[in-house]
Amino acid sequence: MVELLLDSAIRFWVFMPIVVITFFVGMLRHYITIITAGEKPVDKQQLADSQALIRTRILRENGKYIPKE
Repeated sequence: MVELLLDSAIRFWVFMPIVVITFFVGMLRHYITIITAGEKPVDKQQLADSQALIRTRILRENGKYIPKE
């Protein structure tokens, strides 16, 4: 198998800028997504109901391990 050799100038002037640009584009997309998503208003009653359902599901699944005494 032939080993691929890169000249140090090619590595520095081609490969490194591609890596840096890809990194910064990913960061930019991440922060744009966060900014445009915004915060959804939280309905406290719906939140309490969903947490109660989660607690009851966990109790139902793990209730067999709780002693009856």
